[in-house]
Amino acid sequence: MARDNNNNNSSSTLLDEYPFLTYEEFTRCIRLFEDRFGAAIRADGSSNISIVQGRGSRAQYLQITKRLYKRDGEKRSIEEELGDSNSDVEELAMSLEDPDPTRPTNHDTSTATADDMLPIESGWVDYHVAYSAGWRVPVLYLQVFVRSNDGTGQSAHATMDPTAISDALLVDDKDVRDSLAAVEFGGALGIQDHPVLGQPFTYLHPCHTATLLRTVGASFAKDAVGAAEYVAAWLSLVGPAVGLTLPSIPSAS
Repeated sequence: MARDNNNNNSSSTLLDEYPFLTYEEFTRCIRLFEDRFGAAIRADGSSNISIVQGRGSRAQYLQITKRLYKRDGEKRSIEEELGDSNSDVEELAMSLEDPDPTRPTNHDTSTATADDMLPIESGWVDYHVAYSAGWRVPVLYLQVFVRSNDGTGQSAHATMDPTAISDALLVDDKDVRDSLAAVEFGGALGIQDHPVLGQPFTYLHPCHTATLLRTVGASFAKDAVGAAEYVAAWLSLVGPAVGLTLPSIPSAS
């Protein structure tokens, strides 16, 4: 049974055998995490978070869905280039359809920087935080969906191909690229049946999870990492390796 501190604040509930969890502690941890980070994760409209219960099962897991984007050097935001002037927008649209090579233009994309280019959605990734009864810690599963190159951009397919996953998750973020390279596909990152869904997912092996969390706990007072902090502490360690970073939120009062 979990111990409460003197304030009896549920967000500060301590864990009996940190860094190990019972399933009941795990479900409390993911609910407290959703309460604390949910609004910030949903804020920019590109990510979502929910607690999912498996069909025909009482088992729950935390799902974070994140849209993936890439920069397209040939597509520019006309409205951003010219503001709200309809006549200017129409003029630029006509010039793009039938450009006059003798006419000066400010819309040359050959020298455009990444910040000038229009981001387009390339797919999305579902991150699942599920409980491992064997390891007694959370495990991060992920499924990457890549937009099909069929001209419509409407269809997508799931992939477990290491190269496709790497390309989809890296986008153009050097920090994510370095983190993912450190994982080494075929090592810490593998393929395993999802414990709730029973389908193959890519996952981060949990063999070092307890050691990493002990390191976090050692930097604080004994038992300082409680149920409210557990998932955030763990994801801050393992998430960046697969493109999942947590948003900044105000400190709890």
